[in-house]
Amino acid sequence: ESAWTWEHQALVRARAVAGDPALIKRFSALRKELICRSRDIERLHADIIEMREKMREHLSAPKRSDTLVAAASAEAFNIKQGQGGIVDIEFLVQFLVLANGLTYPRLADWTDNIRLIEVLSEAGLLSQQEAEQMTIAYQDYRAAAHLSALKQQKEATSVSTFAVYQQQVSQLWARIFAPSVD
Repeated sequence: ESAWTWEHQALVRARAVAGDPALIKRFSALRKELICRSRDIERLHADIIEMREKMREHLSAPKRSDTLVAAASAEAFNIKQGQGGIVDIEFLVQFLVLANGLTYPRLADWTDNIRLIEVLSEAGLLSQQEAEQMTIAYQDYRAAAHLSALKQQKEATSVSTFAVYQQQVSQLWARIFAPSVD
């Protein structure tokens, strides 16, 4: 009851990888119980939007007066943190899992985004087209981020490289997180 939303978001991805089998079983049962509980959807919705906005503000705050970095960033897309990037996909998935775990307990069976997206589609929470778009975007983003890491480069690329994915993710974000109109 007293856990912060971000702690529940982390629980969506949490999994035991080694250890005492009895402890792993207890952890898995507790994880499923927490994901599949009733929750205040409006609060969850507001918390996730607020958290993502704070992350964006923090990441966009100037850390030094390097005008070259500032000029380059206007033409660059951060694969992980940029609008329509990896973190937006992860937050969308986490919100949908936490908001619908009580109704669709199968959402607690997986910890990886690809299978969670599949189950969200099977449950009718994402259209098949949205699920395919998110899966392809997520896989391509992750591949590009891994390649950047191997090359010891920043996770930024030209804005045009992933423009279609950014638009698709941003449209889904708007559908899920747009203010409801009564």
